[in-house]
Amino acid sequence: MKMPRTTRRIRSDGWTLPRQRMFIKTLAMTGSVKQAAARAEMSESSAYRLRLHPGAEAFRSAWETALGACPTTLRQVAFDRAINGVLEDVYCNGVAVGRRVVLNDRLLMFLLRHYDTGAAFTPQHKMLEALERLVEADDPAPEIVAAADAQGQPAVDVI
Repeated sequence: MKMPRTTRRIRSDGWTLPRQRMFIKTLAMTGSVKQAAARAEMSESSAYRLRLHPGAEAFRSAWETALGACPTTLRQVAFDRAINGVLEDVYCNGVAVGRRVVLNDRLLMFLLRHYDTGAAFTPQHKMLEALERLVEADDPAPEIVAAADAQGQPAVDVI
């Protein structure tokens, strides 16, 4: 009777915990899987494959939490622009002669009208909890990996 394979070899070019963390943090800031995968030095398609992997529940949960945190980050950027304005070049006869701050009162009024005080600027507790699930303890120590490689034995993989 053939036993199912339960261990995998750790790949230095795979989805290590530091890469998973970088991906989740970038995803929370940008909302872009493409940008997050590029920042983690992985492909977008491999990120989606990892998300669907049966052993990647913590990664999948962190992914969903990161996407939930993204609108908050975008809202903060919108408020910053509405309050502090954006720099705009000033031209005279087709030549840039200076810059000025332009405030957008319509954006500010829209944000004030639709601002949910309970959700916007609260700490990202769910995000932090999801990242804590990807704990360092799950990553085997380098000396364990080196010893397993020297003996030709597979080490436990983090996916």
